[in-house]
Amino acid sequence: MINLPPVAQALDRLNIPYRLFIHAGPIHSLEQAARERQQQPDQVIRSIVFRVGQDEFLMVLIAGDRQIAWPALRRYLSQSRLTLATELDFIHFSSTKKVRFSRDF
Repeated sequence: MINLPPVAQALDRLNIPYRLFIHAGPIHSLEQAARERQQQPDQVIRSIVFRVGQDEFLMVLIAGDRQIAWPALRRYLSQSRLTLATELDFIHFSSTKKVRFSRDF
């Protein structure tokens, strides 16, 4: 059985249908991910992980090459500061069991 990534686990919990792609190697760009999936970039959903506090992370799902509206996200979360998670943060995030998901934003 495959170990599902956090984004797939979240979609399962929310009963949102999706198709999971497992790439053979590292992905370096949205365009590469789309090409390997035989899709257009706007068909790919990116997951971006933010650090919002000590041992607290937030994953944002965003379509294709769309950009995150940082001021709107900070307002929604009532946070004055957000940072992108580092690679080490992401390893911690993906292994933690304390993950909250919302699809309201």
